[in-house]
Amino acid sequence: MSVKTKDNQDLLKRALVTIDKLQAKVDALERAKSEPIAVVGIGCRLPGGANDPESFFQMLREGRDATSDMPAERWDADAYYDPDPDAPLKMYTRRGGFLDQVDQFDPQFFGISPREAVSMDPAQRIFLEVCWEALERAGQAPDKLGGTRTGVFVGAGTEEYAHVIEAAGYCDTHTATGNIPGFVSGRISYLLGLTGPSVTLNTTCSSSLAAVHTAMQSLRAKECDMALAGGVNLILRVSPFVALCKIRMLSRDGRCKTFDASADGYGRSEGCGVVVLKRLSDAQRSGDHILALLRGSSMQQNGSTTSGITVTSVPAQQSLIREALANTGVEPSQVSYVEAHGTGTTLGDPIEVQAIASVVSEGRSADQPLMIGSVKANLGHSELAAGVTGLIKVVLSMHHEELPPYPSHLTQRNPAIAWNDLKVMLPTEITPWPRGNGRRFAGVNSLGGNGLNVHVVVEEAPLPSPVPVGLERPRHMFALSATRETALSALAGRYARHLAKHPSLSLADVCFTAGAGRSHFKHRAAFQATSVEQLRTQLEALAAGSGVRTRSAALRRSGRPKIAFLFTGQGSQYVGMGRALFETQPVFRRAILECEEVLRPILPKPLLSVLYPEVGQESPIDETEYTQPALFAVEYALATLWRSWGIEPSIVMGHSVGEYVAACVAGVFSLEEGLRLIAERGRLMSTLPRDGDMVAVFATEARVTAALAPVANDVSIAAVNGPEEIVISGARDGVNKVVEQLTAEGIKTRRLTVSHAFHSPLMSPIRSAFTEAASRVNYAAPRVRVISNITGRAAKGSELSQPSYWVEHVQAPVRFADGLRALHEHGCDAFLEVGPQATLLGLGKRCLPDAVQPWLPSLRKGHDEWESLLGSLGALYESGVDVDWAGFDRDYPRRRLPLPTYAFQRERYWVEPQEGAQVHVETRSFASARPLEEVPATVERSVEEEEPGLHLEALRLASPEVRNEEVSAWLRQLVSRVFKLAEADLDSQEPILNLGLDSLMAVDMKERIKRGFDIDLSLAELLEGPSIAALSERLGQMLEQATPRVLAVQAPAPSPTPVVRPRETAPSTGPKKAQGKRPVINHQCVGTWKLVSFESKTPDGRNFIDFVSKKTMRLALSALGSVLPSAMPMNFQPNAPVFYPFGPSPIGHLIYTAEGHYALDMGSQGRRGFGSEELATASPMAQRSALMTYISSSGKFTAEGDQVIHKVEAHLYPDEVGRDHAFTMEFDKNGRMIALKPTAPSPLFGGKSVLTYATWERV
Repeated sequence: MSVKTKDNQDLLKRALVTIDKLQAKVDALERAKSEPIAVVGIGCRLPGGANDPESFFQMLREGRDATSDMPAERWDADAYYDPDPDAPLKMYTRRGGFLDQVDQFDPQFFGISPREAVSMDPAQRIFLEVCWEALERAGQAPDKLGGTRTGVFVGAGTEEYAHVIEAAGYCDTHTATGNIPGFVSGRISYLLGLTGPSVTLNTTCSSSLAAVHTAMQSLRAKECDMALAGGVNLILRVSPFVALCKIRMLSRDGRCKTFDASADGYGRSEGCGVVVLKRLSDAQRSGDHILALLRGSSMQQNGSTTSGITVTSVPAQQSLIREALANTGVEPSQVSYVEAHGTGTTLGDPIEVQAIASVVSEGRSADQPLMIGSVKANLGHSELAAGVTGLIKVVLSMHHEELPPYPSHLTQRNPAIAWNDLKVMLPTEITPWPRGNGRRFAGVNSLGGNGLNVHVVVEEAPLPSPVPVGLERPRHMFALSATRETALSALAGRYARHLAKHPSLSLADVCFTAGAGRSHFKHRAAFQATSVEQLRTQLEALAAGSGVRTRSAALRRSGRPKIAFLFTGQGSQYVGMGRALFETQPVFRRAILECEEVLRPILPKPLLSVLYPEVGQESPIDETEYTQPALFAVEYALATLWRSWGIEPSIVMGHSVGEYVAACVAGVFSLEEGLRLIAERGRLMSTLPRDGDMVAVFATEARVTAALAPVANDVSIAAVNGPEEIVISGARDGVNKVVEQLTAEGIKTRRLTVSHAFHSPLMSPIRSAFTEAASRVNYAAPRVRVISNITGRAAKGSELSQPSYWVEHVQAPVRFADGLRALHEHGCDAFLEVGPQATLLGLGKRCLPDAVQPWLPSLRKGHDEWESLLGSLGALYESGVDVDWAGFDRDYPRRRLPLPTYAFQRERYWVEPQEGAQVHVETRSFASARPLEEVPATVERSVEEEEPGLHLEALRLASPEVRNEEVSAWLRQLVSRVFKLAEADLDSQEPILNLGLDSLMAVDMKERIKRGFDIDLSLAELLEGPSIAALSERLGQMLEQATPRVLAVQAPAPSPTPVVRPRETAPSTGPKKAQGKRPVINHQCVGTWKLVSFESKTPDGRNFIDFVSKKTMRLALSALGSVLPSAMPMNFQPNAPVFYPFGPSPIGHLIYTAEGHYALDMGSQGRRGFGSEELATASPMAQRSALMTYISSSGKFTAEGDQVIHKVEAHLYPDEVGRDHAFTMEFDKNGRMIALKPTAPSPLFGGKSVLTYATWERV
């Protein structure tokens, strides 16, 4: 063969390989274009109380009619009713399909503020809840979807609530986002952090099935990996009923009498339906519960071939159905059921049946007629949600293997339909639809009033593959959580009832779905169970209120809890430690086997024979050569197991040998090098003579140290395990002498069972050899903080990366008590012992008797290992620690199950008519209905509110405690107002991000804080959503550091002849209260002023003029004024009155005389100021802010007993009936009012009246 021929053959081979690869890619693309789409979850909210798939299908099975009279709380149906279709502005029907409590919502569950919830369209709110329920039924934890390519496709867009809001004269910053239809899908994507397509469609009656079609296309195009598809429809106004009656589209009885001889139009209905969709291959890979498959679909427009835009045609529908079947490769005769659009119109029903039959009955034998039906006969026509409702009915019918009967109110088939000729049949009773030799297929038809039609072909779900037999644990952990205690109890009740109804469910799959398939909230309960019955009993107890758990107070703070891993030391070992885990837990088993492989060439005997010897064989586990590596292996495997469950340590500490595991877990050295080092340590120690002892002494370290002085060369302290719990170690004779001496003094001791005197001078002979071993290790800086045994504090820098550290560790005392205190100082929230026994927990509790943190074991000798382990896992979970529940079950064969969904705690959130609005609202849920002839007026509403008063300089001068208290109180009021939450419901430690903070509210808060504190807090800082406590601390620090600004006030020009203005004509020079505006802070102005002119109409007042005109007055001016620049708080123009504005508006002035008197005049420009009763009930902030700056600047103190106070005398004008009011306010150094005492009329003011007008000059 020539070289050229061979080259050509090689070229041809390469070309063929390339062609095969390209063909494979083309085939893969073609398969992807037609890959079945799996329905893995369903959520619904439908009339007749069908609020979940189970109740919906039960209603269908019973053939119930879910329509009802129009709810009285919506509008007065009688006021709009008239049987005459031509009656102006009237309707001839009073029925429909309505949802209950559409005004109810649980906004805080979704992190939406009550303020925003009121502005949100209830359709948007309901769709949000149903999406959540659908995801939970699919076993998809919604909070784990952030950042995933999940799409949202929804049919929506009636904007009914927008009309309600407009009619109520209401508008705020959330009205647009709450009511524009595009935000229905966007809201879901935003709240869950989804990055796939987010589309809102409105093709009228085909909207929701068009959304499903679009979702299928997006999944096949790999624009998304999971999709939420559905629709929502609400009826909040009566006017659409009136309009539809005018064109005779509605039935008189509000029902859809589909395919019935009495059909006379459709009945309107509300509803919401959502399906969760995945590509089949992805769903099978994830172990999802597949309900049905969507094989293909088609979407077409009628065009202009019909008699009207709302009229469909046989050719248009035939084309639609043929294309859908062609896209799936399904033969028409394979379709056994079609869910028709079926609105119950005299024209539409016969056309649709003829079109369906002419395509689907092709090749069908007479003894196998096509079954046909429509869910509208039960519910009415839910318009934008109609298509997905029909799809859900088909999916449930396939899943339950039966077709529900037609409702009982349908009595005679429509004679305009040729039933026999078309080979079409209505199921009049429950009809079995079992799996058989062939696959079951169905079609779902949805026809849009705008001419856009959709058809979807549905196939039965594939049978699940057998569950492989493998390792299985004997116990399971069921996790339950909610945002409120009431919801937790309600949810427990739902699960208990579900398990009672389905006792044969797999306990493992139930627990897996509840853990990995749910989001987890702050109110939690965790249960161990070995059977469904045992779990149900515990859930019933929780639902009844007798099983409520209390979380550890230490872990209630916000942020990730800090968990300390405590690794047990020598002496805790025993044969069989961890055996149950080794036999039933793959992660633990793999870790032990990994250790065994590393140690095989090092230890004389295999690790497994040491840990788990055969029956009848002895184990050398108590020989230190084996003890130390065996403990290392078990503790490392336990740590690996905990971390696989998402339990990560924030800080680690070991006791002696345990510190080696701690260092390995922290990343100081690798598993292999750690095992080699600890094995060499044990080997070297085993070569030493066994001539030493270790004894626990129950005395202070100082006392023991003194006792050791005579034998210090032979005996030393080995461990400081507590304030009076010291271990000594060393030569046996020396130890005995010390013990005899201490016993004689009445000090208790306890001899320990050990092979050698560890951590003593007797370890010196191995130091050199161990130094060589430690020098061969590759060290790294710890990635997790480690508490050193040697120092009892956190290791610094490269401290643990030096061989000398580990050599010193051999002899140095274990400063365990100091280490525990260091853990406590670092803010650890839980102590988890990672070892075969709970040895360190007892020591720890004695070291930190006041600690409230939980002390949790991994294993306990003599106890069921899984029970101990899961008990601690449950305690951590209940305390707020996030558990990786998917990781918890990762190595076991699990399937997701449809389980009960969250128990929303709904309350009413509905816009109310605003004051002054001429309201016309077509519903009674927020206003009385009025005749349609009344046209609403547009009313603008100011939603701004005044913040409580603040005094910057007063806060700056106050003590940190007072300042933080006042700032926190102010912020609580601010958050209450911005978020529309009751102040009593606020938790100062809860991040405001969890309350529903968005950028609009953050901007609002930023502006209010700027006005209140003169602090320009960054928007980014607010958007991080700090807690009220954290924000209060931050603002307090900024206030303390701020330099007070002095309001520049120029002295008025001298007035040779002061003009006295009568009260009636006095100009309004003081700051006025601006309606609808918030006050701003103006700073202190202190000066020396002289009275120039004064007027009073009473003799007593004139006497006072004579008194004060000869004095120099020091006036401290500080105020809250209007936001308007023209309304400054002080105006020192000649002949103008001077007011001290007490509170947000000027109502008085404050003076201080040369004789040291204080006086607060509460009068103001002819209107009454605060009365003593009002001031007494004012908030501490209002009391303090009004006076603290003046008092602080005057420096006048009066000593009364041991308490230094300020006295302020206040006097009021006579009230409406001529009564005079005088009282004394007493303040401490920090400006805190400590007394408010009524007094006799002030002699300073003559007892009757006080200053009315005064003109001052700066001296």
